[in-house]
Amino acid sequence: MDSWEDVTGLPGFVSNLDRKQHQLKDIIGRYHFSYTIKCCLSDCHAAHKKGYVVSTESGVTNIGWMCGREIFGDDFEILSRQFELDVEDQANRETLASFSFRVDLLQSALDTLRKADYGADWVYNRTRPLLAIHRGCPEPIVRKITAMIKAGQNQLTADRRATLQETEIAEAAAGRAIPKPHVISEVIGQINGIAALYPQNDLRQLLVIDIHEELKTFRDLDLDSLTHNELIRWARWVRENDARLERAGAAIAAGRELLTADNLAPFFQLLYTGVETSEYQRYLTSLSKK
Repeated sequence: MDSWEDVTGLPGFVSNLDRKQHQLKDIIGRYHFSYTIKCCLSDCHAAHKKGYVVSTESGVTNIGWMCGREIFGDDFEILSRQFELDVEDQANRETLASFSFRVDLLQSALDTLRKADYGADWVYNRTRPLLAIHRGCPEPIVRKITAMIKAGQNQLTADRRATLQETEIAEAAAGRAIPKPHVISEVIGQINGIAALYPQNDLRQLLVIDIHEELKTFRDLDLDSLTHNELIRWARWVRENDARLERAGAAIAAGRELLTADNLAPFFQLLYTGVETSEYQRYLTSLSKK
């Protein structure tokens, strides 16, 4: 109900109901106004802003939320809870029904993100070697990238043994002897787009598992037969899809920034064998292919 007039205009509305002569049947509406109105039970008339419209054997009236609990006790608690569940279910069914007309639009957006040149599928497939050993990138690089992801940093660092002078400076700063050999970590490059590799930006999870697979299931749903919990679960899924698509778009952009030979070239400094260098060069060459 949007206004007090909506309540009083209901057919059979009674503005001064004797509850001793009438029994509460059902809750048929609710309201929450910015102004106060009165409870229409003859022995109450308490001012309130939040309440319910209820039906009796003889008509319709309104009661405040608090007096409903006090006067009708458990019956009111049960009826009000069921009413709230019914309202929530109806809203969620409407959300799903509206979305059902936009299923093809979502599928089209999904296909565009995945299949475009240098799109989600390309980014996902080209980033796998950077995250798993024996998938096309040398082990030192995979381990370094794993550490960078864990630390949430895009600076590429390498450790080296400190010179005698650097060790003395470090000991003077610490005011004590430090273990030898002293190791210094130096920044040797900056890797752009590393966020594309973060777990929360996993494009397979975002687009295939969370949208594509769920979309196939949604198409077969009978919306009228869904339970309360199922309605909540699917309505939440619908509401979160825009955020998933937005996150996927950002991950694709980051992936394109990441997956260039120039951007990833600093990792060569971590390699010490010809075999590893050749393997990594083959990987970088593959990035130019769609």
